[in-house]
Amino acid sequence: MGTLSRLLVSVSLGFAGALAPLAPLHAQGLRTIGGFAGSTDSWQSWPDHPDARHKPGLEFGAFLDADAPPSWLSIMAEIAYTQRGARLPLTANGDILGDVRVDYIVGSVMPRVGVSLGPLSLYAYGGPGVGINIRTRTAEELSLAYQDYKAEVLTAQAGAGVALRIADRWSVRMEIRRSADLTPAYGKAPGDIRFRSQEILVRVGVRPRLPLP
Repeated sequence: MGTLSRLLVSVSLGFAGALAPLAPLHAQGLRTIGGFAGSTDSWQSWPDHPDARHKPGLEFGAFLDADAPPSWLSIMAEIAYTQRGARLPLTANGDILGDVRVDYIVGSVMPRVGVSLGPLSLYAYGGPGVGINIRTRTAEELSLAYQDYKAEVLTAQAGAGVALRIADRWSVRMEIRRSADLTPAYGKAPGDIRFRSQEILVRVGVRPRLPLP
């Protein structure tokens, strides 16, 4: 892992650990731990192939919310497996497409703001993340273009959604999120490749009965 990624991960974990004890178990906005899953619709920014098409994929992971004053603010730490990719024309008329699929593990810590409306709440969040490239699969005709891969990428994420509180301790959230690479995933500027995606996610969370260690 590169120096930048190690620094970001260390700062993120330290930040999340420092804020976690701030979640008072007797308040309304309590710490939540849970999991999420959903679909991704990704594409790539590549000057050599401006006609790249979208490619669907999957995403799933785990998250932790730690409350921080004021009451409408919390910090969300997340670790996720996510699929990104694209479909590229292999012929001049675009009738044959070649697929690119990249698997990432992405870690992030993001501020989250929300407002409660009875059992419902509306929220939005955003911030940076670090993605680790764990596998690349391409059509044989495209393999040379994806040999110069970057082990880590810095990405930006922003999302918004609605949450429903169930039986006091449980919650279900539905949200939409956009992600974009801030650093190249493959190659070098000005012809580097970067991914963008739109994700539709469902989160299920629970408030712990006892303080987390």
